[in-house]
Order: sequence, then structure tokens, then C-alpha cells
Amino acid sequence: MLRYRGLALCVVSLVTGASVVAQVNKPADPKSADAKPSAAKPRKPATKPAENKPDEWLAQMDYGPFLMTSVARSGKAYKSEGFQADNGPKFPVDTIPDMVATKGIVIPLGPKDAKGKPAATVVFDTERLTMAAGWIGGWLDVTGSMLTNHKGTSLVAMEGKEAFRLSAADPAVGGIAPGSANTRFIGVYRGDKAVVLSYELKGVAVLETSAFDAETQTFSRQFQFGESAGPVSVPLVDAVNEVKIINGQVATLGAGDQKLRVALTNRSSPGELSVAGQRLVLSFPEGKGGKVEVTLTVQGANAPASLPAVKPSDFPSLVAAGPTRWKPITTAGKLGDAPGTAPKKGADPAFVVDDLTLPFKNDYNAWFRLGGHDFFSDGRAAVCTINGDVWIVSGIDAKLEKLTWTRFATGLYMPLGLRVIDDKVYVCGRDQITRLHDTNNDGEADYYENFSSAGETHPSYHGLVFDLQTDVAGNFYYARGGIGMKPELDGHGQLIALTKDGKTAKPIASGLRAPNGLGVVRGKWVTVGDNQGNWIPTSRVSLIDPAVTVGANPFLGFLPHHHQKTMPSEAAPPIVWIPHALDNSSGGQCDIPAGAWGEYAGQWIHTSFGAACAMLLLPDAATPDGQMPKQAAVARIPLDFATGIMRPRFNPKDGQLYVSGVGGGWQTKGTADGGLYRIRHTGKPGHLPTKFAVVSGGVQLSFAVALDKKDAADPGNYAVEQWNYKWTEKYGSPDFSAINPEKAGNDEVAVKSVIVSEDGKTVTLKLDKLMPVNQMLIECKLITADDKDLDVKVYATINSVP
Repeated sequence: MLRYRGLALCVVSLVTGASVVAQVNKPADPKSADAKPSAAKPRKPATKPAENKPDEWLAQMDYGPFLMTSVARSGKAYKSEGFQADNGPKFPVDTIPDMVATKGIVIPLGPKDAKGKPAATVVFDTERLTMAAGWIGGWLDVTGSMLTNHKGTSLVAMEGKEAFRLSAADPAVGGIAPGSANTRFIGVYRGDKAVVLSYELKGVAVLETSAFDAETQTFSRQFQFGESAGPVSVPLVDAVNEVKIINGQVATLGAGDQKLRVALTNRSSPGELSVAGQRLVLSFPEGKGGKVEVTLTVQGANAPASLPAVKPSDFPSLVAAGPTRWKPITTAGKLGDAPGTAPKKGADPAFVVDDLTLPFKNDYNAWFRLGGHDFFSDGRAAVCTINGDVWIVSGIDAKLEKLTWTRFATGLYMPLGLRVIDDKVYVCGRDQITRLHDTNNDGEADYYENFSSAGETHPSYHGLVFDLQTDVAGNFYYARGGIGMKPELDGHGQLIALTKDGKTAKPIASGLRAPNGLGVVRGKWVTVGDNQGNWIPTSRVSLIDPAVTVGANPFLGFLPHHHQKTMPSEAAPPIVWIPHALDNSSGGQCDIPAGAWGEYAGQWIHTSFGAACAMLLLPDAATPDGQMPKQAAVARIPLDFATGIMRPRFNPKDGQLYVSGVGGGWQTKGTADGGLYRIRHTGKPGHLPTKFAVVSGGVQLSFAVALDKKDAADPGNYAVEQWNYKWTEKYGSPDFSAINPEKAGNDEVAVKSVIVSEDGKTVTLKLDKLMPVNQMLIECKLITADDKDLDVKVYATINSVP
């Protein structure tokens, strides 16, 4: 008879300034009715902790000289409507109102008022290489969006009076199609005095900068064109009524207060204005290139008779890096085993968690919700925030007494993944993967290179792009969510592989719902998590071999985004299923590298955003060398975090695991806005299993400590249950008997005998009728050889038996 069965209390520490508040939550037993999706009650929104900023404050966040984001004309929430795919099920999709740009760079222009709002703003569409709109008297309305709310449903929208617009158009009549040959957005320079856009337009290199004169209500766009082998046209504004062009140099559009005057000035290359497909375009013939300025003046009743002369831009000086903008901030970290800190009940002696205190209070109103992190070769960390920052963290040592946070980059589009490669920072946003360059080595990025902009962007809060990983060959991996997206959206609902040079992106798996986290293990296999919902019975971690699946595109469960020629009747099994009560919303995974964490080296890590915890992920140790494991088990590391945990990475400098994430808004036990933590291996033997294996007639567990052999050999000190899930369109799945598939509930599995290894560290449980099952729970209540209690729960998936 098992001596004790139950789940330990989960204590969540919430950092509020210098104090720590403990909140106790008792998770539901995975086998209870409360754990079943059909019986679960809606979770109440968590009370905002002290470091959560009100909307008004966040609306004043200093985003830097530009912000990459989708922009709508109205900030109203989008609608969810039913959609029927040609070869898929009917499901709800997010429909979006009139968009200005889905991949935009918003640039404030002119002087700012007392509230920090600019005189005017423009947004450049990096997908179509057009200045999509300009408006006067404001910046952006971010109220109710994900920039000011954890789960904002409103869209980022223009704020002010629109002065001009350039709608998407047919490429055949003046429009530019995304992905056109020799046409691409290259990057953006953050100069001292201006933001300079760099792009290639049909083989012609273009630099562009903008300005605004508040007195004359004039927008100025200055271009520098490279050599061209043929004529080139640049779309400028919509031309739908009352267009007059004088000598190809001046055009007026509209009437009354809506009248717009467009003129060419300061030219060093030939060019003229014309109309093509209801658009006013700037055209110039083949040649050596040169400079040209286009002014767009709003002409109301008090329009000036003439415009002031504007000095042509000196582009070499504009793209040069300017002085530093941001002051470093220091914080003091907190050690989990600092003197006077009492160990928590149920703690594992091998692990302790340290808190790298985030600078929630800062001069920029920057919101520290972390979307990813990685490490430089010297041990410094780079972290990205959902509001678009990248910060460099130095002072990461044993004591964490002085952490220095330096703002390295700003204005990225909700990045949820970051990698440091050869000490260069790559950030995965919703629009592109950006490679950041610090050209003058002052500790701040001044050139934001578009490394890859593959895939379409959907502006709803479901349209996220998750994580960023690389394999030993240098290939990149990330995932796009499928929930709320139409299947034809390029890349959504899929796991994407990107070549080392950033030029070619291909899907390697489909059927993803909300894949908030992935990993690369053994240097070559890709893991990807997904969480419970329609067509996803419970959280799952899949294992993909890119060498096999490029082009094969295995289907992982979320039927609306199966991306197969015909609708599949089943999904590829994950390497492990995880009960909803243990992990209701998965994060990412990683390897435990050789030389780190003692006997746990070689195993894997899984994180949970929903349960705010980390787990050991133990691949089947019986797998032949070189082959990809088919099954695995997880065991929760008994540590608690104030935020949901999404990204795990080991620091090569100290060999410890660092995890980061966010809290609030979504279904997570974590309530703090963000967190960066170190899970430190103390060097003491741990009580969690170091290996899991499926063997003939049973399962095998190994431990870092020797067990009391007599105690470990008693079958009464173990309890085993098994169950399956059903793959349906319903939200989640109850448990079903593996023996009687239509019967709800679990099967108890008899432990017939236990074999203990000679060293007392491995137990082999011989089970009654071992069979493939979605879920097996193995509970152990043991005593170590030095007479200490060892209580552990292991949740396994068995896809095949010997």
C-alpha cells in the first residue's frame, strides 16, 4: 500500500520592489474531476501586483525613435467569425478591420508636446515597401492593446488626423507585391538625428528618411537611389479624385481642407510624378541614381504660398551611429539559499532558485515582460521584452549583488524569442527576425537588420510568433500559432526551419495551436510544445527530426491548420503528453549539457507557462544510440516562480539553467509581470529521477541517490495508473480507460514486482499488462539509503513497448 499520495502545495513568490509576497495555491489532483477540462471553472483574473503599470503610464512608454508593429485605422477589437476551409473543419477566425500596415515601422516626426506626443507620424510598410500613411497631431492609440495589457484585444491604431494614405494595390498597376524579385526590406538605421530606412526596390538600393515641418504642415520624404538598370517607380499616395499634375513636378490631390500638394524638390536625379492605378507615383529612368525629396503638404484655408527650402540630407552622416541614449540601471538579485532563508517544504536538495531582479521602475516606463533570453560568450545575458526592448544584463555571478541592465535596442514587434550567435543578437518578432548591430561598440544597437521576414503577420493577439532556436548546423527554428488564423496565412500553425543564411524558410511540422516554446535537443532534433484546446486534448511535447520532416510536414493535432493535401484522420503522437493540471500551457525545452547538473546531464528540460514551473523531461533511455526517442516522461522540479516560465537556457559560463517568462492575463499561476531566474544545481544529490526507460514488461527509473534496497523492492511503495485522451474538436479531453476506451476514468496498474539494482539507484517495476498508453502516472514513496524520504511523481507516455 502506498504510504502517501498527494500533490505538494505550490508557493508562488511575487516580487514587488524589495519585498516578497507568498501566495499559496493547491493544484488539483490530475485524476480528480476538477482537473478535467469539462469540469474546470473559468479562472478569475489575477489582481495586478505593484509593478503592473496602469494603461495611462504604459501609453507613455518611451519606445525609442521608431516602433515596429501592425497599425489599424481603428483600435476597435477584431471579430471572431466562423470559417470553413476547403479540406478542413469549420472553426472561428479573427477578422481584422481596415489595416494601414501589418508589418509597419511607425516613426514619430517633429517636436513633441508636453505629453510626449509628436507633431506628426508616418508608418512605413516593410512588406510592400511603401509609406502607408501619415497623420498629424498624435502618435499611436495603444489603449487596450497588448502593449498595455497582458491579453489586449484591441489593435494598435493611428492617433490623429490622417494626412495621406497609400492603400495596398494590384502590383500590375503600381503596387508592389510582397516577395517580389529583387525587392526587400533590408533594415533600419537608428542615427543620431534621423531614422533611415534601407530597402531594395526592383534591384535598386534605396535609403529614405522622413521629417515634418509643423508650421507649414509639410511631410518630407528624402530618398537616395542607387544605380538602376531600368525604370523604377515609387508609389507615393492614393490618387482617387481631383488629381492635377504640373510638368511632372507638382501634383495636387483632393479639394478643400483635404487638399494635398505633392512636389519634387532638391533633385540630383531625373524623376517625375504620374498616376498609375489610382496612385500617384514617383518614376525615374535607368541611370546612376541620386537624391530626390518629395514634400507632401496638407493645404487647408491657411496654406502657405510657398514652402521653405530644405537642405538635402547627407545620408552617410544620417546612418552613422550617434551617441548613447539610455542610462544603465542596477538591481540586486536574490539568492534562494541566502543566509536566513529557510528551505521550503518538499524542496529538492539538488536545486535552488535565484531571482535576477528586473528593473521594473525605470525612467522609460519600459514594461518588463520577458519573451526570451540568451547568453554572450562572457556570461552576460540578453533579454527581450514583449514591448519591444532588448536589454543586456551584466554582473551575473555567484552572488548577483550588482546586476547592470543596459537598454540595447527598442521598438521591435513583440519579440518572443532571442538567440545570441557569435555574440550577435538575433530577435524573433511578429514581423521578422532582426539581427542587431552595434557599429560603434557603445553598448547600443544602431542598425536593425532584417535577417528574415518570411511568413505573413496577423495582427490579432492570437497571431504570435514563438521562440527562436538553432541547431548545430546553424539552422534557425521558430513556430507560429494557428488559433484564430485562416489556414492560407503563410507559416501560421506551423513549425518553421530557416537556413543559416536566413534566406530559405520551410515548414517541418503543422497542426500547431499555440506553440509557446520549442527547443533543440542533442543538437539536431526539435521539440515543440502545445497546450490544451480544440483538437489538442492536453498539453503535449512533440519531437521532430528536421532531416526527415522537411517537405514531409507531419501533422501534430490542431486540425484547422493541418496543411496536408487531404484532411488527416489522426495526429502524430507526441513524445510525451502532460496532464492539464500539471501543465495547462507549455513553454519551451532544452538539453542539460554535458558537465552541468551532475547526473542529470544529458536529460532535457521542459517549462510550463501555465503552472509557472520547470520539469525534467526524461527521454526513453532504452532508445538505441543515435535513434530518436519515441517516448518520454516528465517530473516536476519542486521550485516555484512568480511568473509563467517560457524560455529555458543554460549559461555556458556557469553551467546553470536560467528561465524567463511573463505572468498575468493568460491562464498562468504566475502573477508578476515578468521574471528572470537561475535554477542552480547545488551539487547535492537530488531526489528526482535521472533516467526513465520502458523495458520488457515494465518501466525503469534511476536516481542520483542510493535507495534503501529493502524498501525500494516493496511493490506497495508504488502506485501506477494509466489513461488515454480523445482527439476531438472539443476543448480538451477527459481521461479514458486504456483497457476500455469508451469508459471515462483511469486504470490502476498492478506492480507485480520490483527489481533494485546492485548500487541501489535504479528500480525496475514489473507491471501487469504493459501496453501503449497516452499517460501513465508512476508514484513512488521511498526511503534513501541514508534514511531520507524520497517522494516523486513521474508522468510518462508509452507509444511502443519492447
